[in-house]
Amino acid sequence: MTKIHCGLIKNKKDKKYNMYKKSIKFPLIYFIASIVWQLIANKEINWINNIGVCFVIFLIILLYNWSKSPYNWKKDNTE
Repeated sequence: MTKIHCGLIKNKKDKKYNMYKKSIKFPLIYFIASIVWQLIANKEINWINNIGVCFVIFLIILLYNWSKSPYNWKKDNTE
């Protein structure tokens, strides 16, 4: 019983890790692309803007991925 229970916890942690991993890909690509673009086009980089936009994109994608995962409403109900 304990091994199964620990396995379920591990799977939940893996799902959360995968959710973070999926959520960080696009913001990192955007961050690198915007730095390269600003460096080529403007010769100066707006670090605060880039970091802020990437953080907001990360939060939006994280919220979207979090909303896709179903919640088990009856997990504590043993009746």
